[in-house]
Amino acid sequence: MFEGRDLGETQVLAAFIGVSEIVGNLTELQEVLKTVVRIAPQLVRVDRCAIFLYDHRGKVCIPAEAYSPRPALAEVMMERNLREDEIPKLINKVVHQKLPSVIRNLPQEDMLPREIIKSWEVKSMLVIPLVSKGQIQGIMTLDSTTSQHYFTSREINIVTGIANQIATAIENGKLQEESLRAFERIGDIVEDLSDAVLKVDGRMRVSGLSPQTEKFLGWKEKDLIGESWAKVLKPMDVNGRLVEEMDFVGRGPLVNGEMSKGRKAFIVKKNAGKVFCRIRALPLRNRTGQPSRLLFVFEKAAIPKKRKKRGKEGELKAIVERT
Repeated sequence: MFEGRDLGETQVLAAFIGVSEIVGNLTELQEVLKTVVRIAPQLVRVDRCAIFLYDHRGKVCIPAEAYSPRPALAEVMMERNLREDEIPKLINKVVHQKLPSVIRNLPQEDMLPREIIKSWEVKSMLVIPLVSKGQIQGIMTLDSTTSQHYFTSREINIVTGIANQIATAIENGKLQEESLRAFERIGDIVEDLSDAVLKVDGRMRVSGLSPQTEKFLGWKEKDLIGESWAKVLKPMDVNGRLVEEMDFVGRGPLVNGEMSKGRKAFIVKKNAGKVFCRIRALPLRNRTGQPSRLLFVFEKAAIPKKRKKRGKEGELKAIVERT
């Protein structure tokens, strides 16, 4: 990516822009980490990089991604969690004080256990905190596996700038995961409280049923999978007119996890009988904001009573009563 021993300001700026674009364009956190661990070593003239995510509850750094031109030297870093109780000095400085630390393979070095220094073949290693909005997200390590490397203040500043962007990506990834789990729970609750739920894809084809759907409608999952639910269930209004699928979704864009107002309609059961339901749509979106699945929720409703036609005498009586 970069040639020569020293990087100019233009190259460093290009690298920062590149990392920013990566963080902004890649939707999967693992893709971001995998790309960054390949780019970062080239900015400080080393050959290995690893990222560990910090588990606040377990007080442990868990390896998330590592890279080295020699795959075995990257893989060995992915095999070991770093527990706070075994490296208290390093965790205190990098995680709690949020300061970078340099580890060297020297007899007086006690920041890492000797067995880790030996198995990782550490010559000199820079450990940088990944901090976003004052919250530690993990640590990043960079080192040379071929010789001692003396990290300059300029190199540490470069890596710190990249680390801040990675930390933001990790935080956003966690928020997205929490949001997805929350919407999954919403889907589960809806399934439990509704008479029937059909899961459909982007083309309104059935991809799954809630457990109670078969009992309520009589249709088995194998009868509906891959079929357009509206063609099978034939939703009709009280006047016998077919209702289009999108009428249940609504004309405006649906907010993730927010159920549409929907409509009431008759639907055809497996035995050719009909049941009157309120049918509403519930979108659940993925990390990119696109609908990962759409649920159609069925709740049995009371059939509206038909209004009796009034004759002239009845209309006159109604007018008199109102006056």
